[in-house]
Amino acid sequence: FLFKCWSRWRLLFSSETPALLPSKLIRPPPAQPPFCPARLPSTTWILGVLLLVCSFCSCATTTTTTTYIATTTAPHQPVWPTNRALLGRNSRVSDETIMRTRSSTRLIARAMKTATSCGPKGRKRPNRQEIESAKFNATRRQGTARIPKRRKGEMVSKDQSDNLHNAAEAESPWYRKFVPEQDGVYQNYMENEWGYPEFDDQRLFEMLILEGAQAGLSWATILKKRQGYQKAFHNFEIKKVAAMTPEDELALLNDPSIVRNKLKIKAAVKNARGSLKIIEEHGSLSKYLWSFVGGRPMVNHWGSFQEVPVKTAEAEEMSKALKKRGFSFVGPTILYAFMQACGMVLDHPVGTPQHKKVLRYLKNKKLLEKR
Repeated sequence: FLFKCWSRWRLLFSSETPALLPSKLIRPPPAQPPFCPARLPSTTWILGVLLLVCSFCSCATTTTTTTYIATTTAPHQPVWPTNRALLGRNSRVSDETIMRTRSSTRLIARAMKTATSCGPKGRKRPNRQEIESAKFNATRRQGTARIPKRRKGEMVSKDQSDNLHNAAEAESPWYRKFVPEQDGVYQNYMENEWGYPEFDDQRLFEMLILEGAQAGLSWATILKKRQGYQKAFHNFEIKKVAAMTPEDELALLNDPSIVRNKLKIKAAVKNARGSLKIIEEHGSLSKYLWSFVGGRPMVNHWGSFQEVPVKTAEAEEMSKALKKRGFSFVGPTILYAFMQACGMVLDHPVGTPQHKKVLRYLKNKKLLEKR
């Protein structure tokens, strides 16, 4: 049987007469084209037709199933390109949206599973993500919100994403973006010093020197060297700092506990001498500096820290006045940071625990009244 089939196919697709075939199988060259259906064996032709029909049906079924799932199970989840290069530079789709939609393939596979498992009366059963979102919303109303666990690669819905963001904001302070959790010194400074009004001349002079030393550096670096500054500059007593000699300034250049910058060290001594002149004219350094904000803290209402400006008109006015008196490292940006640290302006975002705490302190001390 196999030899017979082989010989037939050899005759169909070859115009030469084989020499090794039996004489009864030898036929003249075909008069029709070699691929004519009429020359093919009937069984082979039927099998070929059936194969084509089956392949067409399978392709149509796959396309219909995919279209049905994409339009019925997850119509609210758009399929975005997962590559920023495909979107272009000017695309308004954020990187966070792209990262969340990279698991769309797994989501479709999960939707296929839930589409086939329906509850009574054709009602679709809720998936794990919907159950967790419902539990989260219920516990949030009761004041015991918790962040639900998610599987690796699982996409978060928009409502659940907003809930997670609000819960994370409620648990962590607003300054967590630039204050590490393990930095206890910086965190204690933001909770108990930053934004609280300061009226002592010695403390105001200290913050003025430290803010000037921060130029070009981070505030975390200055806080770590704060004790070194207090020791090097006589605990910021204005008269003692003003009496420092050039030899003392050179000695401080070899002190690793402070920022060893020659200009900043000279500026500290020069600013101390200028502060003494202000005290002689106005009675106190505090009274002079607070006069630029009307003698009381300015309460701002920023929605987030990104809205806070780096300088204001009051800071520019103070900068011009101090520069005329010979002060150094007193630019408007440095002085606005000084005003924030000393509580001349309240820049904690509205609604945060820190803003409420400072505002309560101001009301209890009656500091919002004009002095």
